[in-house]
Amino acid sequence: MKKILILFISAFTLLSCSSDDEINGSCSDTIELLTDGIWLPDNSFNSTQQFTKDGKYYKDGIFNSNWDLKDDCKTITFDTQIGNLSFKIIEITENKLVTNVASFHK
Repeated sequence: MKKILILFISAFTLLSCSSDDEINGSCSDTIELLTDGIWLPDNSFNSTQQFTKDGKYYKDGIFNSNWDLKDDCKTITFDTQIGNLSFKIIEITENKLVTNVASFHK
């Protein structure tokens, strides 16, 4: 009986973990990478980019909009005055950020 109870508790514990927990875990990794420093453009057409952990986005050091991660942490969305914009993250590492519209480095 004790073994059945332990098995039941173990199964319940595993089932109670949602996929949201996994997404939030991987998002926290992406958030850490995004917010750790200032991103410099790989070409002269773009500006410096800075993401803060409180959801603020700065372009060339000036507050530009709020940001958030969507689509399983693969999309950066910006809440701007003209509406919502979004960019797909192609690659992100400690020193490299590539989106579908631009690439950056530290």
